[in-house]
Amino acid sequence: MYAKGRNEISLRLANLEDHFDKSAETQTVDLNAWAREYFLEANNHNLTLLKDLKIEIIEMNLGGSIPKDDLKSDKGGKHALTKWKTD
Repeated sequence: MYAKGRNEISLRLANLEDHFDKSAETQTVDLNAWAREYFLEANNHNLTLLKDLKIEIIEMNLGGSIPKDDLKSDKGGKHALTKWKTD
C-alpha cells in the first residue's frame, strides 16, 4: 500500500496460494470494511467522521495505471484494443 495523493491510496492484494497447492481456496476481502477500518485507525477512531465518509474503490490493471473498466470492450473502454477477457 502507498499514498497516491491527498485522500487516495493504492492497495495491491496478492493471493499467495496457487493452483499448485493441493488445498488452495479462493479468499474474499471486504474492501469497504477494510477501508473504513483503515480510515478510523488513521483518524484516532473518531466515529463522527464516518457519517460523511465516501469511499470509492476502482479496480485497476496489474500495473495500477489503467482502471479495469477502460480495458473492457463491452463497456466502451478507451484502452480496449483487444477482446481479452478481463474478469
